[in-house]
Amino acid sequence: MLHIPDKKNLYKDVEIETFSPSKILHLPLSAFGGELEVIVQKGDRVLKHQKLAQKEGIFGGNIHAPVSGYIGELIIINGEPFLELFNDFLDEEVDAKNSLPTQISDFIQLLQDNGIEGSGGARFPTAAKYNVNEGQIDTLIINGAECEPYLSADYALMKSYANEISQTLHFIQHLYKIQTIILGIERMHKSLKPLLEKAFKHFNVEGKIKLLPDFYPQGGELQLIKSTTGKELKKGTIPSKEGILVSNVATVIAMYNAVFKGIPYVRRIVTLYDEHTNSGKNYWIPLGTTIAEISASFFPETSLPFSMIIGGPMMGKLVKDEKTSVHKGSGGLIRLKKKTNKTESCIGCGYCVEVCPQNLLPMEFSRNVERRDANSLKRFHLNDCIECGACAYICPSNIPLVQDIKTGKTMLV
Repeated sequence: MLHIPDKKNLYKDVEIETFSPSKILHLPLSAFGGELEVIVQKGDRVLKHQKLAQKEGIFGGNIHAPVSGYIGELIIINGEPFLELFNDFLDEEVDAKNSLPTQISDFIQLLQDNGIEGSGGARFPTAAKYNVNEGQIDTLIINGAECEPYLSADYALMKSYANEISQTLHFIQHLYKIQTIILGIERMHKSLKPLLEKAFKHFNVEGKIKLLPDFYPQGGELQLIKSTTGKELKKGTIPSKEGILVSNVATVIAMYNAVFKGIPYVRRIVTLYDEHTNSGKNYWIPLGTTIAEISASFFPETSLPFSMIIGGPMMGKLVKDEKTSVHKGSGGLIRLKKKTNKTESCIGCGYCVEVCPQNLLPMEFSRNVERRDANSLKRFHLNDCIECGACAYICPSNIPLVQDIKTGKTMLV
């Protein structure tokens, strides 16, 4: 665990804005369960919220139209499939279906039909996570610990939608007969605690708001479970088998829209931050909005070298092609000044070991990746690494530890 300074306090309380839908959207067809099957044809006119692609099964997924318009080509960007959708700006919608589920099976089907998936980055299908029996879950943990530097999308959600979050949690608690709900937030956001407690009380949510240390990676699932309940689960443990479920607050908002409004997952709040201008803001952005469209609107032109990161700076991914777009796990789009630090040899300082939340030996991963020694990688429990990036951040030799870890995991497949 480590403390990473950032600037989110400068803009986290700025009013959420809505990003105007662009002329063309690139809808991501990759999901946790594999590539989605497109169920529309080129040239078809589709309505807002209409289902466009699907993958059946509890680990499948759906994608819906964020706008009305016309279907374009199936395109490949950086090896990933996307579906073009041309906005006609008429905003004509499919009739909403919002009958409140009274059975768990109906709720699971609703989650599947509306394409709800984890919004914290992993994009695990929410229907699969909540496919448990009544009374099986003792504790539902809501992840409001937005520990990635610069990201404040979850903070903005909790501040502006405390009632909607609480209404959804009351519904889930009643449906599954869950004993307690814990919403974990970092101590730096303690101003949210009375607001959330008031909403919990208003909607009769049996639970509490827990303040967590301002450390990274506090929002990791196993770290969050330990911080909120005191239970230490081994990597690979399925939390539901221990009576625990964990959901991100953005996922809860997506569930709210599906349950109470009949609206599928077609937009999300994204933090935009620019290190060059030291400015940030949170926007509701339609899924499929390209990085190029966002850049043209929010990031001023610069001759200075920069890196564009989708997600957070620690666990996000470098944007290699700005034709790629916002997906359901995109909590941020961050433009950072490009650093050219030279990589040096490991000095054996042990800092990477001290900050590793999994108590691993990251320097051994790099050494054995270089040696192509898969057996040693297994012996040092490489697969227990959650790729949080804390080791690379703290390394004084600028060794690309996360890159080596990802390479090592391909050697173990």
